[in-house]
Amino acid sequence: MRTIIITEQQRRVILHEMANEEMDKTIGENDNLIKRITKQASDQINFDLSILSTFSISIGGLMGPVEQFLSGEYPTVSLMEKSLILAGIAFQYIIDNKKPLNLLISKIKEKGLYDVYKAGFKKAELLKDSFLSFVESLGVSIKKTSNIIGYTFLIPLIPLIYQISTSGDFNENQIYEVIKRLSGFVALNVGGITLKELLSLIIKRFKK
Repeated sequence: MRTIIITEQQRRVILHEMANEEMDKTIGENDNLIKRITKQASDQINFDLSILSTFSISIGGLMGPVEQFLSGEYPTVSLMEKSLILAGIAFQYIIDNKKPLNLLISKIKEKGLYDVYKAGFKKAELLKDSFLSFVESLGVSIKKTSNIIGYTFLIPLIPLIYQISTSGDFNENQIYEVIKRLSGFVALNVGGITLKELLSLIIKRFKK
């Protein structure tokens, strides 16, 4: 068996590419999750919920952990039922339109899933509030729910951002490339701060 020796620079390049692939994969999974939720929930209430898909990158970061919670706490709930519940939770945050939310809640109650829905919404609120507290600890003032929701796509990426910031395997240029790559997914400016600036603050916090 032949041993392949690579330089430190080559190792960093490989790790950097792996990190990029992991980010792309996570964001892609969020997008696919919201598309599935949209289709399956729309079919169940006979109402077009396609507007939900326009928020797939942002809201997907919140719905992914909530679905994992529901799968663990309520293993008998089917995939279709979880999609219905998650759509109901998502519409609590992303749009001021009572009709789709009322239709979703009615169907959830009809299926006897309202207690599961409430547990899922409570979990979503906990995640949102924890993330909000973390962002505000960086000196960023975000007052409205609609503002913080735009940033929730970062939630499943926080462990990866932490690893990049603290492992010593990434030089400053590579960290900048991570910030630039993530900033390209969503154009946000909340509370006078851009996503790029927020990511820089997060990385500085982790490095400390």
